[in-house]
Amino acid sequence: MENMQLDGNRHTVQVSPKVRVVLDIDDDPQAPEQYPCVDHFLVGAHRQFSVEVEGFCGTEEHFEESWKDTHEIYPLSAYIHSGVHLYLGTHKLCQFDSGQVGWVCVPKAYDDSEGTYAKSIVEEWNSYLSGDVWAIHVETRDEDSPEWDAAFDPYPDSLFNIYDMEHALEEFESIVKHVREDLVKYSI
Repeated sequence: MENMQLDGNRHTVQVSPKVRVVLDIDDDPQAPEQYPCVDHFLVGAHRQFSVEVEGFCGTEEHFEESWKDTHEIYPLSAYIHSGVHLYLGTHKLCQFDSGQVGWVCVPKAYDDSEGTYAKSIVEEWNSYLSGDVWAIHVETRDEDSPEWDAAFDPYPDSLFNIYDMEHALEEFESIVKHVREDLVKYSI
């Protein structure tokens, strides 16, 4: 992207003397949304990776039976060694540091027979677990001031919890384009 400045993990595009867009590591990332906020979810029960959903902590004997009529259920495993990496399936990546820890549930209405949606849920969680979570800020300043402040109208203050650097860069480029268009449209 043109005019992008890099400073460590911080990406900045100054779109005018008074407006810039910043992409940076989210300093307060939140876990991906879970049921009942969304109809797909993941549950896990391991001392190093535990995710509960409305009373289910992943250890109930009949968990699969309680959701199988409405959801495709995929076994969730983890490789846990200096961090947690999730994957679909029950196979072990390593004899000692991996195994099944829970399930990923996708509504049958999603037609996820290939497991594509389930994989995307796991990828989102892996981004969260590895710290690959980003925030985008639109900032403004007075022309004679060196200090930047979070923007309000006509821009959103910030976007948080953007999982995966590639996705964050796409969002960043889109917001930079939108801000540039607004600068012209509103003569800012």
